[in-house]
Amino acid sequence: MVDRIMLFIIFALGAMASSRTSPTRPTTSVTRPTRIPPRPAPETSCFSLLAIKSCWAGNVPSTKLCRNGSVPQCVSKKTTFLDGLRNVSLTKCPSCLPMSLLYDLCKTKPARCAPDVMVSPTRGSVDGEFSLCPSCIPDYKPPTTNCDADLVRGCMLRLRKGEIARPRVCAEGEKPLKKDCCFSCVPAALDCVKADFEMCKRNFTKKSKCASSSKYSSKFGTDCCRSCKPGVSDKRPTPKDKCSKADFRAALEKVSVCEPRERAITRTDILSCAPSCRRPQSAHPIKDVIECVKDLKRCDVEDDDVVLPGDRCPRCIAPKPACEPACSSNQRCVYRRLNPHVRTKVCVAPRKFRLKLKLKTAIRAKIQSLDKKQVVRAIMEFVERFCERNSQADRCDKFKEHIRDSLKCNKRTNTTDGVELELDVADDRTLSGRRLLQTTTTDGADVLVKDSLADDTDNVDGATTFLYPFESSANSLSVGLIAMFVSLMIFK
Repeated sequence: MVDRIMLFIIFALGAMASSRTSPTRPTTSVTRPTRIPPRPAPETSCFSLLAIKSCWAGNVPSTKLCRNGSVPQCVSKKTTFLDGLRNVSLTKCPSCLPMSLLYDLCKTKPARCAPDVMVSPTRGSVDGEFSLCPSCIPDYKPPTTNCDADLVRGCMLRLRKGEIARPRVCAEGEKPLKKDCCFSCVPAALDCVKADFEMCKRNFTKKSKCASSSKYSSKFGTDCCRSCKPGVSDKRPTPKDKCSKADFRAALEKVSVCEPRERAITRTDILSCAPSCRRPQSAHPIKDVIECVKDLKRCDVEDDDVVLPGDRCPRCIAPKPACEPACSSNQRCVYRRLNPHVRTKVCVAPRKFRLKLKLKTAIRAKIQSLDKKQVVRAIMEFVERFCERNSQADRCDKFKEHIRDSLKCNKRTNTTDGVELELDVADDRTLSGRRLLQTTTTDGADVLVKDSLADDTDNVDGATTFLYPFESSANSLSVGLIAMFVSLMIFK
């Protein structure tokens, strides 16, 4: 009996010692439950991509565009379509095609419409994949329906799980229409939460490339992630390389439009030129989006900045973070990332800089007409478009939120060929715990602003920044000499 007790004590002591030297690590391969149920089959909706392709192939009357506010309906029509290796039989087709569908299904960039030219649907093929585009992009007209931020907030509440008035869920590949300042069906991504999208981004490189039959049209899966990576060619030999502007644009036009609330995934270790999906705003000329977004208010709730079908911008923009306790008058509240997936709110000092823009004729009058608040909205759209590149993912992950949450225009002056702006933005370089001199030239939010504008050579002929104090070049030189003298004294 004593021998057994001694053996038990020795075993217990050994187990305790083992636990000290080799602590139990949490498993990393956690099976997460499916967050969203499978979508109904695409054959069940006449507004799915499969139905549109089938109806077009069958030459049914649905090839016309919806005009004068007409609402598309599903009408009885038998048609058969060869989708890959299977014949698909449908019994209904849309009575007409709304412009919102054409923007979503188009994989090229149409030109602006000439005066008095009627838009019509135009079928095409991009590398063998179906594309349906408007024949041209009409001039922007503000929405006639007053779908303000409050109505959109009501829409988002109705779309939550468990709501009695919740519409049906969208079929697989179905593009929702705008209905009563909301969606005609519930898009898949609206049942996902932020943690799902963050997990998707972490695991996205493990996804295989989309099959050749639909290599650009990735599906939004039940795991709140794209089913595959867009099959665009890897144009970047290494993560440090950049795509040419032509390669980037061609790739961006081919990928699927992001679902409502879905954020496009960009990563420097993805060597293609395209994000996982493209923003709905990117289908439209930036001049139109600026006109749409210039007077938007901040949303009351995060993630309400969704774009309704057919719109060129959301009805409100993401709310600013609010720090507790509140920041002082000479500080801004921004999100600080503790790691790629966790963030907290902090107060930081702004960084002042002057931005001189030389604008092309097509957009000069539009930018020169904006006031100080509106010009910030315009700059943010340039930044959003620049950040759709995989090569810029690391910079944008660091600085884009700071620009969105804290960029402020203190003074604007029109020049002969553009504008000159005095701006400030949260100085993210102080988040490491030490203040850098204003003359530091390391990368930051101000540099990302300049690069985003300079990159758009269709609208901008040049962008130059000057750091505070920017009254004269001699002043900046003096600050630089003082910094050099101090560093020499310290390390002497």
